[in-house]
Amino acid sequence: MSSNDDDDLIMHQFAWKRVALIVGLCVLGVVSSIYDWHRHPPVRGLTGTATYMRNAPGDLSTVLWLYAIEASVAVAALQPWRHRPRRRWIGLGAATFGMWGALRWLIGLHSPTVMFGHDVVVLVVALTLAAFVLVYSPLSSAVESRTQVN
Repeated sequence: MSSNDDDDLIMHQFAWKRVALIVGLCVLGVVSSIYDWHRHPPVRGLTGTATYMRNAPGDLSTVLWLYAIEASVAVAALQPWRHRPRRRWIGLGAATFGMWGALRWLIGLHSPTVMFGHDVVVLVVALTLAAFVLVYSPLSSAVESRTQVN
């Protein structure tokens, strides 16, 4: 086995560890939301968009769909199918999650309690993606993209 084969194997394993970390964060968020849903059952007859930190019917399904979509976007930003992911896509994912998390945090004053864990997870995913940007040097990504073209 050559050194390049060893590097490929290590990078492939690291790619799936990145994905496992993001999925693990989302699973923790889902568990937190379900636990909070049981701790604070929905208030029947609650109408309007401002629920003032109370769960309403349908809030749990909304947050579960958000987790599914956000986990898919975060995994796509990590590009586990590539030997060395493009930093700009991971950085764009980090910036998007950061802005989305800040917006959700501001809106959180009137959100149901099942969303609190979601808001925290979104910000943690943003920080995690930002940390992954730092793992890859710009030079190695540029060299790899040139060698793939040739």
